[in-house]
Amino acid sequence: MEDLELSWQTYEFHGEKIYELESTYLSNLKKLKILKQKRVKPTELEKEKMLGSMNDCCNNLVVHYNKQIDSIADLIDLHNSGVKSPEGRETNTELLDELLNVTCVLLEEMLKYRSQIKNLFD
Repeated sequence: MEDLELSWQTYEFHGEKIYELESTYLSNLKKLKILKQKRVKPTELEKEKMLGSMNDCCNNLVVHYNKQIDSIADLIDLHNSGVKSPEGRETNTELLDELLNVTCVLLEEMLKYRSQIKNLFD
């Protein structure tokens, strides 16, 4: 039971981090849009700062998506092993599988986006 609770706490921790980082990511996208719409072209320093912020955020999201994928896989393994879920944490493997798939898609999309960051001002 302790392993299951630890896996849930790990999942929740990375979920909270992902939420914060996705908010930062969206904020960075708004800043990028404003920077690109300025009548005066952004300076090299502005570009470097923006690209650095975007890259840092994407790197952190990739780390936390991977860790969340690991924690979901742990939850699936524990669920399949017959460990009884604590009250309030009951679920089924179909939901966990779907969550795993969605998180994998988010990770793949972030990896694609991260590979294109250097071209944002082209």
